[in-house]
Amino acid sequence: MTPRIQTSTHPWTAAQEQELRRLARANTSPIDIAARLARTPEQVFERAHELGLTLKRAAARQ
Repeated sequence: MTPRIQTSTHPWTAAQEQELRRLARANTSPIDIAARLARTPEQVFERAHELGLTLKRAAARQ
């Protein structure tokens, strides 16, 4: 069984936004960013878009 990722429903903090920017610049995958920030990939894509960040596309899992 795959462990369930705890997701967040609270507002983004300045520290989380800073980490999102850092990870986006490092070309970290959106799935990995989501796991690090305890967010869903959809939340990560939405916030990145709001901040004007570009995320690399998630690679297909084999």
